[in-house]
Amino acid sequence: MNVQPISFGKVIRVNGPKSTAQNILALANSDVTNKAHQSVQRDAKKLFSDRTKNGPVRVLTQNKGKDVFLLSGKESEIAANTIERARKDLGVAKVFMTNKEQFQTFLSKVTKQTNDELSHLITTRKAPFSIEVINHRGQHRIHKVNIQK
Repeated sequence: MNVQPISFGKVIRVNGPKSTAQNILALANSDVTNKAHQSVQRDAKKLFSDRTKNGPVRVLTQNKGKDVFLLSGKESEIAANTIERARKDLGVAKVFMTNKEQFQTFLSKVTKQTNDELSHLITTRKAPFSIEVINHRGQHRIHKVNIQK
């Protein structure tokens, strides 16, 4: 029997450009009904029903923008905290490090560590499907695509 760990958030790959993911997140996070894209908004809200005040739907890209993911709930919070921690570390370092080479080395280290943590989050928690927006009977809809292992 396979037991999946309980997750209070999602990591879902988007088949499409970052702009498509940004449109989905805007629709999912909005409290106002978008009449022009009502069906996509309904699909997005249903898919990302685990979003919270601190864990709204967020976009995260990898491989220089080639891989686009949407995160929500707890996973969104983890990603935001990881990025914020890196920003704070770099802000403090910028104030106290006067040697530019030393700062560049620290910047590279923090960037690599942050990217590694975000990659681990995506790898360990991504859904077994990806999503794309398709035209179905004259309406745009979010369609799930199962990922072959």
